[in-house]
Amino acid sequence: MILSKVTKISIERQMNEYISDAEELMKTGKYSYALALYYRALNLAEIFDNQSIKIDIMLNIAKIHHDLGSSNLVIEWAELALKEPLEIETKGEFINLLFKNLLFIGNFNQAYSNLQSLIDISGSLFKPTAYTNLGILNLYLSKYLKQYKLDMAEVFLKKALKSVEEDEEKETQIKYYLALNMSEEGLYYSAGEQLADILDSVHNISLKIQILNELGKVKSKLLEYDVAWDYLEEAKELASSCSNQYGLMYNIYCRGIVYLEMFQIENAITHLFTALYDFKKTERYPEISAIYFSLSKLFENQGSEKAKEYFSKYEKYLNKLNYSDQILIKHEENVNVAIK
Repeated sequence: MILSKVTKISIERQMNEYISDAEELMKTGKYSYALALYYRALNLAEIFDNQSIKIDIMLNIAKIHHDLGSSNLVIEWAELALKEPLEIETKGEFINLLFKNLLFIGNFNQAYSNLQSLIDISGSLFKPTAYTNLGILNLYLSKYLKQYKLDMAEVFLKKALKSVEEDEEKETQIKYYLALNMSEEGLYYSAGEQLADILDSVHNISLKIQILNELGKVKSKLLEYDVAWDYLEEAKELASSCSNQYGLMYNIYCRGIVYLEMFQIENAITHLFTALYDFKKTERYPEISAIYFSLSKLFENQGSEKAKEYFSKYEKYLNKLNYSDQILIKHEENVNVAIK
């Protein structure tokens, strides 16, 4: 399409307005409105044939879906963008999003392969990200596959923390994962202290929702039930205000765990099954397997035959996680050598 100079100026001005407005909406958690404007801007960027702006828009769309917990959409956008010629830093950002969201849906092997790609293309440029991702991976292996790798997760996350000094946003994200690691180790008081400490400094609304949800879980482990409910209610209100579906699903799951801690079994079962139904729709296999494991333990403690049924379902979804010890060890060795 051949455009006149006046038309080009008009399209460019409109496109820039959409982008500017979308950026502001992202900051306030108005994700659905931001997405609508980014899609409009993307159409104009394609008409205007501006590849650089087009890629920037695609990256922001992927980031919004990441914040909303829509992992399959993040993967789609990242894979689409990676077919284009990209600057190293931009390519690294897409690969990083791809890694995390492959991990979130339980595709451990492919996630690690993407981490290897990140190191291959960038050398030391993404070293802090590589350390962070190695920490998250080991945390996930411990949390969902019941492999004790929490010590390794802590080592990598602390290395990441040292390498991002003076970057408050990245520091906050890493401290969040360190707190999750503490929680998995049963260090609930330390985890709660860390989560509360970073709550006021977090700017990303989706991360704030997750911190509030985790605080709810941790406080219930410390038998501070009233405080736990306060945090979960705040998380629910915030997630509802910005249509963060993952935050809402995880909130229901956390409420189920709190009810378990309070021995309110019927309420626990209701919330765990509701969360299970929602997570199945989004194919979040790690969370699905975790809920089935919780249900199997719940029924086992009641002496119910259902315990075997739900443990069998736990194993079924565990098998859906794309994981191989040999492949991960190979990738881990390569990544460790590359980032030293």
